[in-house]
Order: sequence, then structure tokens, then C-alpha cells
Amino acid sequence: MNEPFSAYHPAVNFIFFTSAVLSAMFLLHPCFLCISAGMALLYYVLLTGIRGVKFLFSATALAVFITLLNPLFNTNGNTVLFRLWDSRPYTWEALTYGFVAGAVFLSVILWFACYNRIMTSDKFIYLFGRLVPAVSLVLTMVLRLIPNYQRSAQKISNARKCIGKFNTAGTTVQKLKNSMAELSALTSSALENSILSADSMKSRGYGCAERTAFSQYNWCAADRIFLLIIFVTIMLVIFCGQESTASFLGGPPAAAAVPDVPLLAGAVSYALLLFLPSFIHIKEELQWKYLRSKI
Repeated sequence: MNEPFSAYHPAVNFIFFTSAVLSAMFLLHPCFLCISAGMALLYYVLLTGIRGVKFLFSATALAVFITLLNPLFNTNGNTVLFRLWDSRPYTWEALTYGFVAGAVFLSVILWFACYNRIMTSDKFIYLFGRLVPAVSLVLTMVLRLIPNYQRSAQKISNARKCIGKFNTAGTTVQKLKNSMAELSALTSSALENSILSADSMKSRGYGCAERTAFSQYNWCAADRIFLLIIFVTIMLVIFCGQESTASFLGGPPAAAAVPDVPLLAGAVSYALLLFLPSFIHIKEELQWKYLRSKI
């Protein structure tokens, strides 16, 4: 089954992920950070399944490391949890700021990982190809550069394993030689692909005349409803941020603020906003399994 959210209009996909990333960077209250990280993790698991466990573990471990590392360098704060060597205080306030930094990192990197699986190069060029054609083409090629390199490196490694060339076996010198051989093959492949891309663009007349645009995306009622929900939930979050006594619209993290009704209402609206793609995925998955059971 294809990802249901990717079937929506590219503008809807882009607006949602832009809202998710920006809100993760500016809504610094721990409640909102936990919601953002949790919803990003949920959607990434729905997109990748068991294949994304390794990436999730690495990203989560790095976020925890950032959280615990901050108090080692930042000793500001009044609540001392314990003291390290030479009586350096390990404070609760510094740990809170470390948690904020780690949660922002985890949320942003997971939302970008989901973005890369939904927003294809065709969608990006469709959105920005007419406005900034050269920039959109360059950004598209840059965004696909690392995934292409990873796939090429995996193919080269698998091919060398078939002839007994392992970069994980043997002495350190042998491992280094095999790794350098793989790097050399990857570099040669990258240079060859760049020449082929340039020849292909030239043969298709790139840059000779004004480029034309092709669109296979049409607006439908579901797209408009999704955009309306995004707009309403964002306005609710902003309104609740103005009414709440807890400061969560930018500024320092209000870790010790007592939750009030506007804060809880804003958190519910924010959770609803970020849960939309997961809800669509789960609904389509259940519907698909139900229809298959009727065959």
C-alpha cells in the first residue's frame, strides 16, 4: 500500500512539514516538545516499520546525550542535583535546557526524515520550478545526493563481498585497503553519474529556451480540508499561547510553569495538528485490511 499522505497535493505536504519543523524549533515548552518528538517518532515508524529502528535508536541516543551533556558545560541554575569533580554543580535548570536542545534536535531530524519520504523531487520542482527554476533544481539534486551515495556505496560493498572483499574482516591494514577501494569506486561512480547527468540535460535542451512546466497534481476537497485544519490548529496554538501564563511561544523553556487551561488547549490542538498524517495512515491501513478480508 502506498503512503496515503503522499497522495495529497504537494503544497499540503510542504505546508504541513514546514509547520511541524518550525513549531518544533520555536515552541520550547517541554510539553510541546514531547508532543512533537512523539508524533514525529510515531509517523516515522508508520512510514519505515522495522527498517527505521536503527536510525531511531541513533537519533534518540544522540538526543539523550545532548540532554545529559549540557549541564557539564553550563553550570547556571539554582537547583543543584549533585556535584561533579572539583565541585562543579550539575543543575536541574541546565538539564532542562539540555532536554530542550535534545528534543528539538530529535523532533527536527525525524520530521525531516519523514519529509524526505513524502516530498519527492518531482513535488519540490512542481512547487518551486516556476518561481526559482535554477534554485529548485539545485536543491533537488543536493537533497537526493546523499541517499544516492548511500545506495551506490551499498551496491559496491555487496558486489565486493561477492568476490571475497570484505571491509570488516582481516587485519586493520586490509580493512583500510578494502575501505579505500570502495571509496575510490564510489568516487568514480559519482563522477561518471555527473557526466551522464550533464550530457542528458544537454541532449534534452536544458537552458536553450524557456522551460515548460508539467503538472499532474490537482486540488481536491481533502486537500482543502487538510489545509483548513492546519490553519485552525495553528491559530488555536497561537491564541492559547497569548492567553496562557506559561511561556511556550519562543523564549526560554517554561519547565516549572503550572499547566493551565489555555496551555492544555494549545497542547491538544498541537497534538491534533501533528497527528493528522499518522491518522490518515492508520485509517487507510485499517480500511485496506478490512477490504482485503472481504475478498
